Amino acid sequence: RGYDVQHVMNLTDVDDKIIRRVREEDTTLEELTQFYEDGFRADSMALNIIPPDAYPRATAHIEDIEELVNTLKARGHAYEKDGSTYFSVDSFDSYGQLVKLERRSKGNAEAARQPTSKTADATQSVDADEYDKENASDFALWKAYKEEDGKVFWESPTLGKGRPGWHIECSCMAMKYLGPKLDIHAGGVDLVFPHHENEIAQSEAASGCSPFARYWVHNGFVNIGGEKMSKSLGNFSTLRQLAKSPLDARAFRYLVVSSQYRSTLNLTDQVLRAAKGAVRRLDTLRKRLVEKSAPVAAASDGECSPEVAQLSQKVLRDFVRHMDDDLNTPRAAATMFELVNEAERMLKREDTDDSGENQISGLDAVLLLNSLDEMDRVFGVFYSCALADGEQHEKKEKEPTAELTALLEERESARKEKNWARADEIRESLAAAGYSVKDTKDGSKLIPIEV
Repeated sequence: RGYDVQHVMNLTDVDDKIIRRVREEDTTLEELTQFYEDGFRADSMALNIIPPDAYPRATAHIEDIEELVNTLKARGHAYEKDGSTYFSVDSFDSYGQLVKLERRSKGNAEAARQPTSKTADATQSVDADEYDKENASDFALWKAYKEEDGKVFWESPTLGKGRPGWHIECSCMAMKYLGPKLDIHAGGVDLVFPHHENEIAQSEAASGCSPFARYWVHNGFVNIGGEKMSKSLGNFSTLRQLAKSPLDARAFRYLVVSSQYRSTLNLTDQVLRAAKGAVRRLDTLRKRLVEKSAPVAAASDGECSPEVAQLSQKVLRDFVRHMDDDLNTPRAAATMFELVNEAERMLKREDTDDSGENQISGLDAVLLLNSLDEMDRVFGVFYSCALADGEQHEKKEKEPTAELTALLEERESARKEKNWARADEIRESLAAAGYSVKDTKDGSKLIPIEV
């Protein structure tokens, strides 16, 4: 859309969960976080994710975090208690704006700062990184050292021996690299509270600028078996478990980017097979268009057919409109397949016509190919995928099974009966199995799809 984008993805390499893993696995903070960072980057590459401009680490910005915490203390938004430093929620009048949290009556802030306070109405403080809205509390900016932290600590001349809280790390790195006002802040829906709510409070309180982020983009959960995928439930899958081949990785990418980002993604074998079939159809069409457009790829003379020109204009216009509608990728994907369906129809008409009257010109193929590639700038499924383990699975020549041959025969019968819905359904099943269908005057043939 013509914007120059500066994208920053911070790496949280110290928090409660990480320290617990360091202790459980008897390793160092650096070794543990580097292992997962390497895996994350390899998986991102396998999924054709454009890398950000910067990957700042929390542990590389301890002095910046210390400065930010001291700024909040100087402005009356933070206080020390039992060696830790907390953000005072009561000091920030618009706290709860992101989740529409009801404004509670202010407690006795001074009582909250007393180590032994039992005052019922007092604002409570919490050390945990995560908690629910019903327990909204003053949260830790700098955590005093505890024995279970092991070797994970820093000696701060102003804050004491300890480590940063999770929330302050993100505010610090966001403002350091992008300034006090962000255009877009993204994250999972589970981070809305308390993490993003706390980010807003401490960032705006420190900078005096509002809003901290103009747009918040929160993606939905991935569900497996009807439940949120999580390690605690033991129902999680990694990309390396799902992607046994480059096609698997590309299909997973297509599945994710063609789903509405705010909605829950239900991960099943069925939806993965459907995504694989969709990518195979895209590959088959693109290969045909490349072959037909090759002789005229550099030519500028001549004109496309009105049918192809109108199709291209309509599809690209609708695609942009859907993407402008809160990144409505399901509708954008449907629009892309509108072009796929029409192009396949034109190619089949050409394959079954010996008169030459229904030939797709090279210029038509160029325009269709350019339109497909323009939409793929968003979907990003046409790429050469190196698997996370660095191996490319060898192609295996295969003969259609008896079951697939029977499906092809059923499709022939459906076409003769003009049952186009059933014929298309069978074609998609065959594509998911790795075969395209070529209709000729002598009948239909199964063609292995090259990946």
